[in-house]
Amino acid sequence: MSGSTPEALSQLVRIAETQNLAQPPEGSVALVVPLDFSLATDYELDLTQLSESGRLSLCQLAWVDLSATDATLSIQCGSNGQTIVVKGRTQGYYVLLCPNPAVVTFNSTAGIRLTVLLCNFDLDCVHWRNL
Repeated sequence: MSGSTPEALSQLVRIAETQNLAQPPEGSVALVVPLDFSLATDYELDLTQLSESGRLSLCQLAWVDLSATDATLSIQCGSNGQTIVVKGRTQGYYVLLCPNPAVVTFNSTAGIRLTVLLCNFDLDCVHWRNL
């Protein structure tokens, strides 16, 4: 992630195949999204190209692990205005209500580096606090 910029984020994102019972047309996948907030406080990820190519039909879930930091992370889903705020010292799965094609914005002012997984499948929203 060193040296990445917000403009280069789409070049760093990769697809990881997953196993899930409810299969979207392209199969269960998770986008591995590396974020380096020491370089910028906001990142916008436009998933239009992945949607149009049939590689990602929808974005329903985010995995975030902030268990080792006090930093917070905000995730906003495009035009519907849904904003999720993930508190520091927590980790878990967060349900996203992203319209297609999804545009997801990430924000943190803490200068942290982390990886978020964006998934095209649904799981129960569950998160827990690291003590």
